[in-house]
Amino acid sequence: MEAPQQPQPLAAEQQHSSAPAPPPADPLQQQQQQQQQPPVTGPAPAGGAEAPTAAGRLNLNPGAFVDDLHNAVHFYCKEGFDALEAGLRQQHPSLTPDELRAYREGAAALELGVQREVDGQLQKFEAYALETCLHVPAGLLADQAAAGEGEAAVDEAEEAAAEAELAQLRDAISAAKHQGRKLKADIAAYDAALAQYGGNLAALQAIPAALAGKENAVAEDSRALVGGGLALESSSAQLEQLRRQKAATERNSGGAGQRDELAAEKEVLRRQAAVRAAPADDLRRLQERLAS
Repeated sequence: MEAPQQPQPLAAEQQHSSAPAPPPADPLQQQQQQQQQPPVTGPAPAGGAEAPTAAGRLNLNPGAFVDDLHNAVHFYCKEGFDALEAGLRQQHPSLTPDELRAYREGAAALELGVQREVDGQLQKFEAYALETCLHVPAGLLADQAAAGEGEAAVDEAEEAAAEAELAQLRDAISAAKHQGRKLKADIAAYDAALAQYGGNLAALQAIPAALAGKENAVAEDSRALVGGGLALESSSAQLEQLRRQKAATERNSGGAGQRDELAAEKEVLRRQAAVRAAPADDLRRLQERLAS
C-alpha cells in the first residue's frame, strides 16, 4: 500500500518563500528616533542618515558650553592670583612700593604664561570633546572655524571694548576685595582693643563721681592765688617807695646814705622772704585787711 502523497506548493509560493523575511522593528529604537532632536547643521554622514549627537539629546549648545568652560577656568585663575597677592600683603605688610611693583610685574608675567598654557590645553580639549563626547560631525568644526574667522574682523572693536570692560571689572573686584580685607583687619584691631580696655571701663566711669564735689576746693585755691598776687603787688609798691626813699637819702647825705641803703635792702629782702613764706590763709587775711 502506497503512502499518501503530500500536496506540492505552487511555483509562486516557492519563489516567495525563498526571499528572507525582514527583521521585526525594535519599538525602543523607533521611540528614541522619534524623540531625538534634529542635529546641528553640517555635512550628513554617508548613507544620507543623520548622526545622533549628545548635544541634540541634552539640548546643549557645544560652543556655548566650551565658552563657559573657558570663562570659568580663566576666572578661577584670576581668583588664585588675587588670593596670592592678598596673602603676600597680609604676611609681609612692610613691603616697599618698589618691592610691591616688582611682585606685581612678576605675577602678571606668570599669570600671562599660565593663561597661554591653559588656553592651549583648553583648545585641545575643545577639539577632542567636539569630536568625541559631544559627537559633532567633523565638517561642522570646519564651518565653525570659518565662521569665527569672518566674525573676528567684524566684531574686533566690540571684542576690544569687552576686554577693556572686563579688565576694569577685575580691577574693581580686586580693589573691593582689598578694601574688604582692610576693613576686616580694622574690625579685628578694634575688637582686640575693646577686649583689652574693657576692664578699665568701670574705672573710667568712676572718674566723674570722683571729681564731683571738688569744685569748691578748686575755687578756694584760685581765690588764694589771687590774694597772693594782690599781696605781692602791694609789696612791690612798698619796695618801689623804699627805693625812692633810698635815692633821696643818697642825695641828701654821704656815708650815712650807704648805711641807710644797706638797711633798706635788708628790709626789702626780709619782706620778700616773709611774703614767700606766708601761708595762703595769712595772705587771704592780708588781702581782707587791705580791702577794708
